[in-house]
Amino acid sequence: MNHSKEQRIYIIKEKFFEGIVSDVWNYHIVGYQVLHKYLKDRKNRNMDDAPRYCRIITAY
Repeated sequence: MNHSKEQRIYIIKEKFFEGIVSDVWNYHIVGYQVLHKYLKDRKNRNMDDAPRYCRIITAY
C-alpha cells in the first residue's frame, strides 16, 4: 500500500472515520469507488453499521 496522506471520511459534521489513506478511499471495483458508494447508498439513513464499514476499510 502506498503511504499516502491520511484523511477523514465525514458521516456528519461531528462523526467521521479517521486515518483513511487515499489509496483505500480511491479503491474501485467494477467502476465504483467502494467506500464512497457504500455511504452514498445509505445517504439520509442512520449509520448503524459502522463496524461493517470499518471492516470494508481494513479489507483493502
